Amino acid sequence: MIEQYSNPLNKLNIVVYKKYLEENISTELLKTILMDPVHMKNPLLTKAGQPSKKRNKTIYGDIKEYIITIRGKIIKTPVNPWKQEFKELRDKISITTEQQYNTCVLQIYNSGQVGINPHKDKEMNKGTKIASISLGESRIMRFERNGFENIDIMLDKGDLCIINYPTNNYWLHSIPTDKSTQVRASLIFRNFECNNPLIKDGLEGNLWFPS
Repeated sequence: MIEQYSNPLNKLNIVVYKKYLEENISTELLKTILMDPVHMKNPLLTKAGQPSKKRNKTIYGDIKEYIITIRGKIIKTPVNPWKQEFKELRDKISITTEQQYNTCVLQIYNSGQVGINPHKDKEMNKGTKIASISLGESRIMRFERNGFENIDIMLDKGDLCIINYPTNNYWLHSIPTDKSTQVRASLIFRNFECNNPLIKDGLEGNLWFPS
């Protein structure tokens, strides 16, 4: 089943492929992720330089470093080479969405107490899509924009959510906290801007990682 959230007047264009991954496949993939000690080493640091307890984040892809800016700060995260299971999933999604992806961000939310604040994904190639696979606990992804009602989309395990252009230019998205107790993981595939001047010039800057 495919759910569509599209309105050209408010620049919203989202497609959700329900149960894109069969239940046994999504269950085994989550188990594989949680058993890998690399994924449980949290590279996120707070402003004080302490390890964050909120989310576990690991990045895979074709580039050496994932460089973004948050509130004017330059954030550099090492990128791991593709794991076979992530590469195969990337190729499958590329066929579905008719787009190539060069990075995959793995996020692990250990319970409903863990969320992510409203934000836009920056430093992407213009006009590209964001594709995310949900694993484990069902959680709401919220889209918000000033002057418009919030759009809440329930993402269940195995669902594929496609944020089409130009949604990310106008809408913030988040994972609100809730009362769920089970783990959720997401695999977010993006077409990262490899011509980012931060990468080209090798700027170091004053680095910190959000909590």
